[in-house]
Amino acid sequence: MCVVAMKMGMIRLGIVGIDGTRIKASSSRHETASAKTLEERLGEVDEEIEKLFKEAESAEEREADLYGGEVSVSHLPGELADLKRRQERLRKALGEAKGAGKGKKVAVADPESRVLPNKEGGYAPNYVPVLATDGEKGMILEAEVIAGADEGEATVGMVDRIEEDYGRKPEKLVADSASASLGNLAGLEERGVEAYIPIPQREDREGNPARREDVRRAVEEGEWDKLPVSTRTGKLDRAGFVYDREGDCYWCPMGKRLAYVGTQDKHRGKGGGVYRKYRCECGKGCPLRERCVAAKGREERTVFREEGEELREAMEERMKREEGKRTYAQRLWISESPNAVIKAVIGLRQFLLRGLEKVRTEFLWACTAHNLKKMVGILQAQRLAESG
Repeated sequence: MCVVAMKMGMIRLGIVGIDGTRIKASSSRHETASAKTLEERLGEVDEEIEKLFKEAESAEEREADLYGGEVSVSHLPGELADLKRRQERLRKALGEAKGAGKGKKVAVADPESRVLPNKEGGYAPNYVPVLATDGEKGMILEAEVIAGADEGEATVGMVDRIEEDYGRKPEKLVADSASASLGNLAGLEERGVEAYIPIPQREDREGNPARREDVRRAVEEGEWDKLPVSTRTGKLDRAGFVYDREGDCYWCPMGKRLAYVGTQDKHRGKGGGVYRKYRCECGKGCPLRERCVAAKGREERTVFREEGEELREAMEERMKREEGKRTYAQRLWISESPNAVIKAVIGLRQFLLRGLEKVRTEFLWACTAHNLKKMVGILQAQRLAESG
């Protein structure tokens, strides 16, 4: 259908928006449990099943039904069959809970969903559909459903599928900060897609006195209180140190050079990365030492720079330009309109099916309905224009 729409000029791939939303799973928010609770429930069910089997063994007239062939849920007595099905659900939920992390709860009815916060308040089992929408007429190009909160993980894969299905890549792509990972920025640059994605706000704010013309000169004492401070350490943030790409070094607010001293693997946020390490021998004579060095007794300040950080910096510069602001302003109607139509018009606010693959199928049907509605509306408007 979308290929036909492309031939009809409804899809241009000039600008494509990617956005995700949350739709409730077919599972009650009250029927969630942690791995510990699931283990307890599973133990209780196991005991009940064992008790019923022992009772059955003592009843000769039921022995043929139980052991005349291979035992399966469909041939078990009703009460035992229900317990076996419940046992299977609990085992599946327990496996998901163990993989979700310590103390995390999963939905017992649909353990492949994830318990996530909802805009209307509270937590509930959800899936996260992600849409790629063309900016010409708002047609949905690609759709994905993920079990988890990281909708950005679908970004590059969607671009690749667009190229595979439509014969070329989008010229421009707009997405929210969920897609701002270094992996996505690198992948989009490699594919030649001009992306407009806001970088999550860091401690660097407008008016930061560290952003001075001559980084070798110290920041005036009267400006020290305006230097960015890390909310995590309470000390001067990395944004108070200016990176010198040509010299591959940093300059501190006092005009001292932080030299490159090696790399280090670090785990931050959602994953790990390789970071370049820069160090300054501050010395006790530095007037900003108490504001700068975290640990007592240390004579040095270390700043880390993730390999690939220049991609974030380039994106920040692109987003500051007038063209970047105009382009990104289109994201709202391109990316968010289809999700609004699917929820408010088509009425898909909660999935009927359970399990990731079935949920994906259900969501694709909703996307098809959206595109059909869109195409019919466009064709009707064209006919009215021609007849008028």
